[in-house]
Amino acid sequence: MSTKLDDLLAAAKANVQNLPAVSPQTNTNLVQTGSYGAPLTMDSIANSGGMDVETYSTVNAFGIRLSKDWTGFIDEFEGVVDLRDVAAFMGIQKTVGKSVEYFKTYDGVTGSRGENWQQVVADCKANSQKDASTYPGADIPLTLTQGYADPKDAKKVYEADTTVGLTTSITGFKPWKAFYKKLAQAGLNTSVVKLKIVHSPRKNAAGQDYGVYEFELLEIVNDNRPEDLRG
Repeated sequence: MSTKLDDLLAAAKANVQNLPAVSPQTNTNLVQTGSYGAPLTMDSIANSGGMDVETYSTVNAFGIRLSKDWTGFIDEFEGVVDLRDVAAFMGIQKTVGKSVEYFKTYDGVTGSRGENWQQVVADCKANSQKDASTYPGADIPLTLTQGYADPKDAKKVYEADTTVGLTTSITGFKPWKAFYKKLAQAGLNTSVVKLKIVHSPRKNAAGQDYGVYEFELLEIVNDNRPEDLRG
């Protein structure tokens, strides 16, 4: 069964099949990380503090929460995202006993807390009691299109227009990467789009249950595609 994004991608390919090849649009926030030695820019400094949102969503084996204060779970929610505001990062975690500390960088040079990223990686690799490999991720700020209440506490409500931050996990980056790749192929990676974010239960090799986000395109709110890709 095809999705709206699949249909858009097919249409985009049909529209450009007889046109000269053009370079794909670049989302400057989704830069290649790991380019150690690159100079700081205003963009990298602006991104260093993470997302500017009102609450942060989490996902696990049971479902999605729009806040750490929630006790209940929802299966899905809808929001609008300007794909130019999505920021790629490289992350690493340090585990000492039961304590797990997470670090990230948006430019491969400076950590999100202002620290030297090479030193962060070296410290994690030297002192973590579990694997401390770097991993890719994405910070995705969304604006809710309707209100959502905690299923176990109706007083805990996030109304429409609330900004929600979604950060992909180590295992959760793959679904976003696949989805974003389709968006880019359709020329939508600099547009404003309405998405449905769905809970997807998974099980790892050890038999442990966990959950990730899956993404579905619902609507193009502000189409920034080149004319030849719009159909």
